[in-house]
Amino acid sequence: MNAGRRDVMIRAYDVSTLAAGEVQPNLSRSAIEALPTYDDIATYHLASVGWLRKHLGWSKDSASDEEPG
Repeated sequence: MNAGRRDVMIRAYDVSTLAAGEVQPNLSRSAIEALPTYDDIATYHLASVGWLRKHLGWSKDSASDEEPG
């Protein structure tokens, strides 16, 4: 990570151009700065989500079920 910069994750449809070594988002600078810093430790799994758990979706893993290391 470069000084003064941080890694964030953006959705695929928020990318306007993708080239070798460069990603051009179609988000404003303030929208990008409002995104949380990317955390590769946070993991998700496919689960039943929503009201009454009727739909498939991504659910964040709890800290207790993450693999060590």
